[in-house]
Amino acid sequence: MLAQRYEEQRIGKCRIAVGRAAVNDQIIVDLTRISCDSGALARASGRLERGMSTGEEGTELGALRLELAQTADIADLTEQMLEIVGVVDAALASLGIRPVVVGGLAVAYWVSGLYVTADIDVVMPHAAGIEERLAELGFLREGRYWTLPGRQPVFEAPGSTLSFNREGYSEAQLASGRSILIQDVEELLLLRLDEFVATGNADVFQQCLWLLGVRSIERARLERRAAEQSLGAALDAVETVAEEIVVAGRTLEIWEITDLAIKLRRPAPKEL
Repeated sequence: MLAQRYEEQRIGKCRIAVGRAAVNDQIIVDLTRISCDSGALARASGRLERGMSTGEEGTELGALRLELAQTADIADLTEQMLEIVGVVDAALASLGIRPVVVGGLAVAYWVSGLYVTADIDVVMPHAAGIEERLAELGFLREGRYWTLPGRQPVFEAPGSTLSFNREGYSEAQLASGRSILIQDVEELLLLRLDEFVATGNADVFQQCLWLLGVRSIERARLERRAAEQSLGAALDAVETVAEEIVVAGRTLEIWEITDLAIKLRRPAPKEL
């Protein structure tokens, strides 16, 4: 049995503790300790703009390379990878480029310890100078990926713009004092929801449940964006399941999760 540690989160207007275990192809999601929560996480946004001479730039990149190497000492893998992005962000600043964290690392950031990945996925514009900067930091190019010799994280920029909403990101402060851009939890949840409906993947469904529990999620925005992306019915269905888990202690088998996705793919009946 694989058990995840508990993390206090929120579904709807309830604050809960979330855990997960999987036994013999059965996913068990345990959501307990319900209480009201009206708190929200304040967000700030901004962009770093600066110019450097060639000599200053070389000195700066040398210092950043050293800082990047020191991130290997960070025990928490998610924190380590976010700090790697922070160094890359600083190295690309003079090019006017700021990568936005997406994918599994964005999920790991928002669900605080419930999910772990070794992939650093970002979106950023394609521009001359990016590969040179990454190489000077110590990255090695391996096909579409960038790796750091002897280290686990893999860096990739699979796209140049965010899916669904190009402006759907926020600023996140790191322990080092650096800041990075990360995809908003509402947009990330909708992308995972869209993926679940298309594939029926149980792990993606679990991520949807975790993301629904993020305390800083903006409900009005989530519902509005879900309607705009034709995901309103899917959001309602997953939230209903989440409430059944909380209230009735429901557990889900793989076939039930797959069946839910299949039903959500069917077009809604036309009203007479």
